[in-house]
Amino acid sequence: MNKLSSEQKNLFDDIKHFDEYGNEFWFARELQTVLGYAKWENFHKVIKTAMIACKISQQSAEEQFHEVRKSTISGKGKQSSIIDYKLTRYACYLIVMNCDSRKKPIALSKTYFAVKTRQQELAEGYDTLPEDEKRQLFRGNNCQKNMLLAGAAHKARITTQKEYAIFQDSGYMGLYNGMTARDIAEHKGLHNGEEILDYMGGEEFAANLFCITQTEEKIRRENIDTPEKANAAHYKVGKIVRKTIATLGGTMPEDLPTPENSMGELESQQRNQLKPKKNKCYSTSVTFGELSTSLKSLIKPLKISPACPARKKSVSKKYKPNFPCPLSFPEKIERLQSEVDRLFKTIRSELQKADGFPS
Repeated sequence: MNKLSSEQKNLFDDIKHFDEYGNEFWFARELQTVLGYAKWENFHKVIKTAMIACKISQQSAEEQFHEVRKSTISGKGKQSSIIDYKLTRYACYLIVMNCDSRKKPIALSKTYFAVKTRQQELAEGYDTLPEDEKRQLFRGNNCQKNMLLAGAAHKARITTQKEYAIFQDSGYMGLYNGMTARDIAEHKGLHNGEEILDYMGGEEFAANLFCITQTEEKIRRENIDTPEKANAAHYKVGKIVRKTIATLGGTMPEDLPTPENSMGELESQQRNQLKPKKNKCYSTSVTFGELSTSLKSLIKPLKISPACPARKKSVSKKYKPNFPCPLSFPEKIERLQSEVDRLFKTIRSELQKADGFPS
């Protein structure tokens, strides 16, 4: 669900407002009409339910559903104040999710606000990404859009590898002021076999992505059906994108810095980070011989026979247990457990003295 029909866009964009800071919002009473609710009382119940859902999602209902008052004049000419809400996109999304889905406008609104909310999440999340993650995000988008562009080029009768290379160069020449793919690679100092898309930063990727998407749309929209027209269209779009960058005071694509690491190297680093790390060996003052001796001294008392005082003769004369006889089996286990706990507490204390052992 990543595309919206013109009906969906017009239905909700027509009632969208902007405040003095450029933030978009919708009035609840206008949304009520679009969603097909005749009575405010019924729609207000939906709003209240959406506000509860907002609080459950740990969002501020007051910020998402900003209550306002409006003056209205009744049929008798009497002026009164009515309640309304300035709704964020997220608030509208919660409302339509709680509306009667049998109404056609509700189905349209769910798609609209779901898509728009997701687009906003992606836009807000992009600003917090490190440069390398931005590159990976744009690289994936470029690959997908290039496939669509290749499909459009094929419809324009660009069928051979050589023809497609010329088509690609036409776009680069428009965007990079006459430079072909080979020229760009030499300008970046790349070696044979290294692709220029693997050595683009986020800003350069964004310019190329915009050029790709607009060219693909132009070819389909204008029904371009010859390689010559397709090449000209790709060049023209690249030129317009370059002019737009200049108008905004941006840096030209060929002047942007070239990342040190390729996309392949970034992916390799990520794979290495996901591999399980081997356990680190820690030095300790406790030797294996000492550990073995300590464990044997704990285990040896278990070899005592289950004799009672009346049967002391059955107990070996060479060994006298360090705890009185008799002990039941559960008592022996409990005693052994306490001795083991004490031993390993001592061992851990020794290990913690070693460098690097976690406390």
